[in-house]
Amino acid sequence: MPLSRRAFGGSLLGSATLLSTATARADEPETSALDEARRKADALEARVAALEADARDRESLLAMAVGAAPFKPKTLTPGTAGERLPLPSATRVSAPGDRGRKAKLADAVSGRSAAVLVFWATWCKPCTSDAELKHVKDLAGRLDARNVALLNLSTDALPTVLADPRAPTWVYPYWQLEDGHIELLPRSFIERRGMGLPLILVLAPDGAIQWVRDGALDERVMAELVIAATAPRA
Repeated sequence: MPLSRRAFGGSLLGSATLLSTATARADEPETSALDEARRKADALEARVAALEADARDRESLLAMAVGAAPFKPKTLTPGTAGERLPLPSATRVSAPGDRGRKAKLADAVSGRSAAVLVFWATWCKPCTSDAELKHVKDLAGRLDARNVALLNLSTDALPTVLADPRAPTWVYPYWQLEDGHIELLPRSFIERRGMGLPLILVLAPDGAIQWVRDGALDERVMAELVIAATAPRA
């Protein structure tokens, strides 16, 4: 039976639609592959940019470490002239299970080129995280190799620190002085900066505060602390 003009037109339209759909489906894998390639290229470009930035960062740190560039830290702030910490007696706990004994912080600094004082507490989550404890232990080794003392000082009561179930993971030796940050920090420092923990100070051998870190450690912070303690600047 011959098709009417309307039926014939409808047939052509249907065929065109089917052809268009088939073509679109055929193009889908190619478009998908192209999008995926673009995503991978963007990710690779971002990775390269990050590596280049890291390389520049390392080069900058090295230049500051050897004195080829001025020390301009990104994570530390300078101390204020005249602000100084006393270095009194505190309890030194040498290993897990040790009940501690009194010793002078000044003696721990004596003969050293500088000191880094880390205030921490058991209730401070950033202070006692696995990552932070690992960083403190690593920092202690880096500093000791450069004749710089690390004073790892808990501000809790001694029974609290000793009885904490995480005590085996603390970085030893550590020092304990209850409310030590309140007792040792100058009033002007507290009024200006507060007493948030973790708090890390770079000290001259006489207790002068040279650099301050408010917050936890990371690789950049540790590198800057080592440079600051090795070649302290007022």
